[in-house]
Amino acid sequence: MHTVKRWIIAGLCLTSLWVAGATAQEEGDPIRQWASSATATSEYSSDGWNAMQATGEPNTEECGDYRTAWASARSNGVDTLTVYFETPVYPTQVNIHQSYNPGSITGISLIAYESETTITVNNSADPGGPCPGVLTVNLLEADELPLIIGVNIELDQREIGNWNEIDAVELVGYMDFAAELENSNSDNALEGLPLGRSVTCDNGESFDNGIEVKVVQMRTRSIYTVTAVGLNGFDPVLAVLGESGRGLCNDDDNTATFYGAGLPTTGDVPPSNLSAQIIFENRDTDAFSDITFVVGGRNNMSGEFVLIVEGMVSSEADGAGDVFSVLVSPGMVASGVNLNAYMISVTEVFDPLIATIDAEYNFVQDDDKNYIACDDAGVESLCWGESTNLSGFYVSRSENRVLPGGSKDAMLSMPLKPDYVGGYYNFVMRSAGNTYGDYIVAFHMGIGEP
Repeated sequence: MHTVKRWIIAGLCLTSLWVAGATAQEEGDPIRQWASSATATSEYSSDGWNAMQATGEPNTEECGDYRTAWASARSNGVDTLTVYFETPVYPTQVNIHQSYNPGSITGISLIAYESETTITVNNSADPGGPCPGVLTVNLLEADELPLIIGVNIELDQREIGNWNEIDAVELVGYMDFAAELENSNSDNALEGLPLGRSVTCDNGESFDNGIEVKVVQMRTRSIYTVTAVGLNGFDPVLAVLGESGRGLCNDDDNTATFYGAGLPTTGDVPPSNLSAQIIFENRDTDAFSDITFVVGGRNNMSGEFVLIVEGMVSSEADGAGDVFSVLVSPGMVASGVNLNAYMISVTEVFDPLIATIDAEYNFVQDDDKNYIACDDAGVESLCWGESTNLSGFYVSRSENRVLPGGSKDAMLSMPLKPDYVGGYYNFVMRSAGNTYGDYIVAFHMGIGEP
């Protein structure tokens, strides 16, 4: 695999990833679903008026400049709002709910599910209308369209000179019932599904069982080191991808050969010459970017690995914290290994906290109203599920150093089931109090075969 270590990432896109439901119907009837994730070329703020406000059902009841809808950074901006949906469909209609100054939408395009190419929809500009109001775009040639997973909405607000705000986007269409029926009739719910994300590396090699970990809005002007260490002879291949889907792969990296780990769910993981590592830097000075790590097995081999992410910092400027979004793949479920997340402080003054969150950055609760979160691992009252005090455990870090765990470090061990496939575990890494500092994130995961 390619051994170039440093990758300069650039790009502007503001993104939030969250799961939202689709309303399923009987075969022959369309389903209606609200956007489950959103990106935008700009947004008015990272709190209200951000791209995430265009996901889910409409929640802006009156016409006006309300923070519950997406708004661009400038009132006269030329911008694009991109929304994605949980279920790919053969589309028949797109409904765009606008809550302030309709009339600036110049057109939409559709994002194909398999190829991720865009398909321009003719005559889809908004002539303007009531506020709040809905721009409905009927897709009359739906039978000729491929499965669609997203919609690009183009706006030019220069003529109106005021914000055209979007509250929600609905996609209407038909599911691929033939594929659904084939999967549902299988004796094994995972049979026939791709094991994970497919990646073709810069040297032409590829893997198809990748596990995807996305860091939402990774800060700029910082250098990060990400390392994949296999257990019991597993040979990991690592890819680091920008928002365009392009990046670099690495396999069998020389400087990663001293990396190991000793964690409650792994036991001792000795150093290996099969470890992979990439060092990268986001050099865009104006915007944060989503960065995706993908770990697969060389020649699609199965096994377990530890993914170590260095360079993370908790500061007052972080707000809710750093978000890691893990896509549950069939290979992860087939491995029988839980999704194990660790947060280990580099400085003694910092007290880490991991929590699973929803679309509003609220902590998620289980059926017994317990928060799925962990402050001090091993303390039952402060940590959901099974956890172990991390004192006496460790992960490796750069420059041949070892980072020991401590009593204030955090871990979460999340169960995986076949019906979780295609969903996300969204973790926020933050301070348990008013403490700040550097920290390392580690994930212990597995890739199996049905």
